[in-house]
Amino acid sequence: MKHAYMIIAHKNDVTFSTLLRMLDHPDNDIFIHFDAKVKDFGTEEMQKIRNSLSHAGICFTRRTSVIWGGYSQIRSELILLEAAVGHGHYDYYHLISGQDLPIQSTEEINSFFEKNKGKQFIETFSLSEACMDRVKYFYFAQERMGRKELKDLGLFLKLIMKATYVIQNRLKLYRNRQISFMRGANWFSITHELAEYILENRKWIRKTFRWTRCCDEVFLQTLIHNTRFEDQISEQGYLRCIDWDRGMPYIWKREDQDYLQKSPMLFARKFDSNVDPDIVEKICEAYG
Repeated sequence: MKHAYMIIAHKNDVTFSTLLRMLDHPDNDIFIHFDAKVKDFGTEEMQKIRNSLSHAGICFTRRTSVIWGGYSQIRSELILLEAAVGHGHYDYYHLISGQDLPIQSTEEINSFFEKNKGKQFIETFSLSEACMDRVKYFYFAQERMGRKELKDLGLFLKLIMKATYVIQNRLKLYRNRQISFMRGANWFSITHELAEYILENRKWIRKTFRWTRCCDEVFLQTLIHNTRFEDQISEQGYLRCIDWDRGMPYIWKREDQDYLQKSPMLFARKFDSNVDPDIVEKICEAYG
């Protein structure tokens, strides 16, 4: 089986280089979207990465600036899918971040997907009423705001954001009324057929989610709702080990090694070599 690993990255650190080393296998090709906000990542750094790999093919996509909660997060995923699907036919397309690591060997991962061929590994559930604000209002400043708290924004932008929300709410100017929205993690492992279906619906995705908030966790699940692809979703979920109880998400540390090695998941996030380099090294030794 052939696998396309699509990486959204924003740091060229030890975690990122370890991830690439662990994915360096003849059955894998690696596609990287590196955040345009990082100015010290250029041609020289890309060539060093190419030279460091012996087996996997590698492709750097065009770079865009990715802002938390903005449509740019969806755009980066579509850029990666376009690059991977345009390059060739892969059995599975895996979306991961530059702070993820495999927690199974490549042979075990490939064997798993061989046994489960045709299934989609996506998290999906109904979008709660409390989260409907994400999709029913226009968020024209989201690409400027990101994770910043209102107190950190300029006065003019604060006033515009507040006024826009109040007007839409008071006048009940709700958008996307006829759509049944779903939600789930943005990370996935999907088949070639579904990857093509997503790209075929790029215009609908942009029209529906262009000015929404945090909808990288909504667009895919909503797109495939009530389609044949929804019936293909595995009960095993999206195969990522992520701890939201201790962090946003929690950064794995050396004391978590035993827990990670016992996990039935295939990938884990979040790792940070600046916080705990030991766990990054130990995971690479175990599964690299």
